[in-house]
Amino acid sequence: MKQSYKTILNLNNRCNVKHTLLIDLHSLKNAYCGLWTFTCEFGNELIRQIDFDKWDVTFLVPENHPFTSDKVHYKTLKWWHRFTSLLWRYDVVHATAQNSPYIRRKNRHTKYVVTIHDLNFLYEKRSFKMQRYLSKYQHNIKGIDHIVCISWFTEQDVLQYLQIGKSKHSVIYHGLTLPGGSSSLAAGSVAESIKDKPYLFDISTIMRKKNILILVEMMRFLPDMNLVVAGKVVHQDYYEEIVQAIAMYELKDRVLMLGSVTEEEKWWLYEHCTAFVFPSLAEGFGLPPLDAMQVGKPVFASRSTSIPEICGEMAFYWDILEGQAMAQVVQSNLANTTAPQCNAKLLKAYTQKYNWNRCINQYMDVYEKLLK
Repeated sequence: MKQSYKTILNLNNRCNVKHTLLIDLHSLKNAYCGLWTFTCEFGNELIRQIDFDKWDVTFLVPENHPFTSDKVHYKTLKWWHRFTSLLWRYDVVHATAQNSPYIRRKNRHTKYVVTIHDLNFLYEKRSFKMQRYLSKYQHNIKGIDHIVCISWFTEQDVLQYLQIGKSKHSVIYHGLTLPGGSSSLAAGSVAESIKDKPYLFDISTIMRKKNILILVEMMRFLPDMNLVVAGKVVHQDYYEEIVQAIAMYELKDRVLMLGSVTEEEKWWLYEHCTAFVFPSLAEGFGLPPLDAMQVGKPVFASRSTSIPEICGEMAFYWDILEGQAMAQVVQSNLANTTAPQCNAKLLKAYTQKYNWNRCINQYMDVYEKLLK
């Protein structure tokens, strides 16, 4: 049976029959986070670049998805999909996030690809929860033909903590998308809130691993600067701690928590900030610092997990995550206008290596090699 299936694949290749590809984009259910941004941009870029004469493409998506192309088939997510063999009819199935529940039932005639974004729970969870997450991820990657990691850091975590068996593995960096049009569209309520104040900017989901609280403490030692934080609140208790700290340090006039913002507002905030600050404790990649560099803004970041790999020598780093020490790093380096990390032209040039053309080409190479 296995040999006959290979024969069919070879005949399909000779007769120019299209291969069938399912892209699992279930992460679009969770808006306003880095994974949503990657999933949305991945889908759009795949539509732009894939050869539809060779591939018949289906997107597995939630009901409210952002795609409009009529070149792609759309299969709306249903809760019962995870319990059926409905996805077995495809030559290649790609789960764009490692927590997909739709790749647990596998067909030996289908090739499976999964993108692993991070194992951040290793740095966040207590030991018993860590083991539970490891077991879940281990089950998900069982029988996967190719594992793609989004950074070398993530790949090292995968190789150290998961048993990947005969699965092939590689690293494919994300691409970056520049804002389209003018961000002046956002100069409404957000601009009014900030007025003409110089400000440091951070955009993150509000959760403990993003370490926003340390930025509030840092602001005590930067009396001439303001802080603007945008992002969806995920951990309400942590958000309340941040609000309490703002009140305790009497920083209500200098620290602004915006919550979720639109794409236009996001880019307006990047373009008008003095610098971008990113004290995150756990990242698999780290898109926001690169977005800041795209518009020529200096970046101050922690040295945690994948961040130094992605930002390279073009970011300023905090070696000590303590308010006063962080403030000193910001003050001294913003004053050093000749530093490469403050050179808008060099910052923009650095981000060019993170491009979607290369990213999608590398994924297409993975799909094609699996069918040979």
